[in-house]
Amino acid sequence: MMEPLNCVVDLRVDSCEVWTGSQFQTVDRANAAKVAGLPAEKVQLHTTFPRRRLRTPGQSAVRLVVGGSPCGKAAGAPVKVKVIWTREDDMQGGWYRPAFLHAIEGGVDANGNPVSWKSRLVGQSIMAGTPFEAMMLKGKAYDPASVEGIDDLPYAIPNVAVECHKADINVPVQWLRSVGHSHTAFAAECFIDELAGLAQRDPYQFRREFAAEASSTSWRAGSGR
Repeated sequence: MMEPLNCVVDLRVDSCEVWTGSQFQTVDRANAAKVAGLPAEKVQLHTTFPRRRLRTPGQSAVRLVVGGSPCGKAAGAPVKVKVIWTREDDMQGGWYRPAFLHAIEGGVDANGNPVSWKSRLVGQSIMAGTPFEAMMLKGKAYDPASVEGIDDLPYAIPNVAVECHKADINVPVQWLRSVGHSHTAFAAECFIDELAGLAQRDPYQFRREFAAEASSTSWRAGSGR
């Protein structure tokens, strides 16, 4: 987002109100309640409209009020605190979007029609090690969020194969905006330009002609470093 993360907390003896641009209200509310020592129903979270965030400074703000103010909850006086992260805090305190490496091969026939596509991807899973792993992966050898946009190409190509290799790197990662499409769309559309060039066709017309529901995809999943 353009602005650093920010939050306002109004903490009282028997209630807590939080204003922030949360994307994950249930968890943020539970965290604020835990820090404030209140039941969840006593915490009201107001979601502001500018920007969506999976991580917010709300928990830090509540902790600041509880532990750092002499006139806070223990003294029975209401306390309001506004927290704005510095850009340095924002960059160093959050999780990162995983980096992915794409290797794509493909071909066209004598008439310039695309006939094959093979993608190899390697990168970190954004679901592995999170509460979403059991629900989203469901025993799969690959993370579906890593390949969305590649395993369902919007172009009519009869032979498509995808390999996905998970890299285990000790850098905490999570999703951002369009999840898999944030990297697969860039890689796929760059290669569509390559195929259009190979077919000596206008890239726009090439896309228009072959835009269609994705064909069936063969799979090979694995782990790599």
